[in-house]
Amino acid sequence: MEEEELIDFAEIDAMRREADRHLQELAGARLPEWSEHSALAGHMTPCPFLGTEIPWGELFYPCCGDDIGHALQVFGPYVSRCRFADVFKPAGHRPKFRSHTSGKGLPHIGTVICGEEASKDLEGYPLPVTSHRKDGLLTFLQDLGPLAVFYYRGDSAGEGGSDQRWLMPVLLDVILSRLLEGGLICTDGANGDDLLVHSPRGTVLDYRGRKLTCIATDLPGGDGRGPLKIWRLTGA
Repeated sequence: MEEEELIDFAEIDAMRREADRHLQELAGARLPEWSEHSALAGHMTPCPFLGTEIPWGELFYPCCGDDIGHALQVFGPYVSRCRFADVFKPAGHRPKFRSHTSGKGLPHIGTVICGEEASKDLEGYPLPVTSHRKDGLLTFLQDLGPLAVFYYRGDSAGEGGSDQRWLMPVLLDVILSRLLEGGLICTDGANGDDLLVHSPRGTVLDYRGRKLTCIATDLPGGDGRGPLKIWRLTGA
């Protein structure tokens, strides 16, 4: 099944410029520029449970709390590193009370928290695993290597959530600007809109001359969590 979605990229670019200006003022960080071509991995890795190949690169899961087990179990054999980020309850770090930390809301991005920065390599796994006590977006911009899998679930804009709008137009555009050719977005639709959340399997979105294809809608989430949807980015 294929659906054509009309996306106003001129509007996204305008929102992205506004968000970038505010982010630079707050944290001295910049959103990456859009590239006409996806970066290529050194090699591709067969991913049998999806019936496809994925690029050799990192998995990144922002705003995750200590929810790292499922991502490691499902994608660990096929990526070079798993990288997790959370300000308040990062795996391997002591939890931090929300009342002790404040953030600032930025247009089209949501809340960004500066001043929290620590990383720890977690032991006992067959691949490198790094846990950051750090804002998810700032980790994405400042610490991430080549991106093969963007994993994101269970977040919200309300109390207890990060209020970072990863699946809304600006940050989704940022993800896709960094995702390697053949890379995946794996999500339950947290903090998202209809574009990625409700499309059926087989949907193909024409995104700035690339193809974003929904290749799975029912990946079991484990631990009683809901299923995950997987999108794959390829060239035109």
